[in-house]
Amino acid sequence: MDIVSDIAKWFSSSPSIRLTLMFIVLGLFAIFLSRILIKLFIEVGYLRGSYRGRTPVGWGEPAKLIKTPSSEDGIEKIRERLLNIPNISFHYADKDNITNYYNDYFREPTVENFVKEATSEISGDLKGNIPKFLEAKAGGKNLTKWISTIKLPDTSLNGMFLRYQREIINNNQVILGLEIADVELSDMTEFEKLVDILEKDFDFKIDTKALDKGRTKLKGKTAEQTISKLEDASGWVLVEGNFQISVAKEGFYKCTYSHPINSYLPDSNKDITISFLIPKNGIEPHVAGNYLESIDREIPLTVYGKVWQPLNKKQDIWELQITPLAVY
Repeated sequence: MDIVSDIAKWFSSSPSIRLTLMFIVLGLFAIFLSRILIKLFIEVGYLRGSYRGRTPVGWGEPAKLIKTPSSEDGIEKIRERLLNIPNISFHYADKDNITNYYNDYFREPTVENFVKEATSEISGDLKGNIPKFLEAKAGGKNLTKWISTIKLPDTSLNGMFLRYQREIINNNQVILGLEIADVELSDMTEFEKLVDILEKDFDFKIDTKALDKGRTKLKGKTAEQTISKLEDASGWVLVEGNFQISVAKEGFYKCTYSHPINSYLPDSNKDITISFLIPKNGIEPHVAGNYLESIDREIPLTVYGKVWQPLNKKQDIWELQITPLAVY
């Protein structure tokens, strides 16, 4: 007690020592606080991409990189899969239009170029390269009659469609990924990660109502981006997903895909869907019975078709309708 009393008297008689010790304590506290804040900023920096590819030094384990799924990632996977399909089994196919589109896209230019080249060779513009069979058949005469008898090798409807689909995809002439909802989840991922850091590392609890409000706002932002994409959709599209089969009026089946973006909509009364109609008498015989037994069930389908009606918020239309060229 005497020692403590002596120390207390010493401190009270030495204001400068008291002040010095106070600055030392404040300095240590500032260092401790700055280390905590810097660690937090590094964690958040990882989430925002500021430190991607770098390893922070000190203060324990470095923050983990978060790879947020994006629509680009999903579309690229869809693209690769569709380009490598060896064959398909049609459920429905608009045979006449598939044949016409194929011929317009491939055959006409091929025949026309061949005719121009052959005609040019016969006329003498290019010499020495005339195939023996063509020279013998033509005999230097007008090729019009002979050309009319040209018969290209038969191609199956399956082969026509696959080649046409691959070419359309390679030339970016069809919209992919309308069924994807992970358009911009990076903000949501950042939010949840930051909440987790505050709760686990700093024992900082955030009011549940405030968290729910923040989540709802971010979900709404994500939903709006996807809704805009579905509103702007037009032309040819290719959609994959689990479609629910139902019976429509006047001899049609209706196939409906419930979009995963629905789980991000604050208003649960809205149900965003992608749908198409196919005539019952147009179903391929080998799956006709399956459709009959799959009413109100979901089956995996791929539909290639043209947008008939996109989403329209102003008119309260939440169904994107497709006119199918092929379903498989």
